[in-house]
Amino acid sequence: MNTIDLDAPSATLADWLNHWLVHDVLVRRRSSTVKATRRAVRDLALVLGDVPLDELRVAHTTEAIARWSTGGRSRGAIRKNLEVLRVAMRKARDGGLANDFDLYRLVLPPAPSRPPRWWSPGDVTRLLDATLGHPLDAALGLAVVLGLRRGEVLGLTWRHVSFEERTLRVDQSRGEVTGFPWQTLPTKTPSSRRTLAMPWRIAEALELLHRRETEKASRLGAALSPDDYVFTSRSRAPISPSYLNWELLRRTRQLGLERIRFHDLRHT
Repeated sequence: MNTIDLDAPSATLADWLNHWLVHDVLVRRRSSTVKATRRAVRDLALVLGDVPLDELRVAHTTEAIARWSTGGRSRGAIRKNLEVLRVAMRKARDGGLANDFDLYRLVLPPAPSRPPRWWSPGDVTRLLDATLGHPLDAALGLAVVLGLRRGEVLGLTWRHVSFEERTLRVDQSRGEVTGFPWQTLPTKTPSSRRTLAMPWRIAEALELLHRRETEKASRLGAALSPDDYVFTSRSRAPISPSYLNWELLRRTRQLGLERIRFHDLRHT
């Protein structure tokens, strides 16, 4: 992308958004965040892109909201557009490129509500009974019983598991970062770093998995390391989030259960 003179009087919001997307978002954010931000930047550029950067006012966003609404944008999409605009303009203001844009007068529409979805204890028991002995058993148990997020499950290494103390330490996650897929990442929030007591069901499932991973490593001429991931493929590569999603979907179809996301398990 060509360098843009953001100090020039002709610099527009579209100029800044594209510069910010390339030099900040693409470099620092996860791929899922990049994808959502690209969509928002496209929407913003179409409606507000010609507005000079230092002349943008909240009144412009009011007009944009009206145009998006009449154009069929959902409340969630409009909220995302405004969230992205707020972050981008904060960066512009901090860099001395924009003045007097009152970020806090930019009112976001309420977040769209999503009806909660969860299973009954009987449904959970059916799923766990059906996966007993399968590596998925431990992953599902960690989500259902201990409330781990999908990324936290995938980020576990054997160093985080203490069979002697029957505890599990959660201090990292695993996910995609643009250009660097499947990276080890911090937990979602600092308060997400925690040490949990393992119920017997979880401990037994992880002990069985540990034995299998040890045998798998031995067959491949290696030794299981404390830094190896708990959940791996046949080649000992870390499994992907899509694998957990696919396995959960396959099992729920087999059992005739209501379809829910892996994330919903931690709220069940």
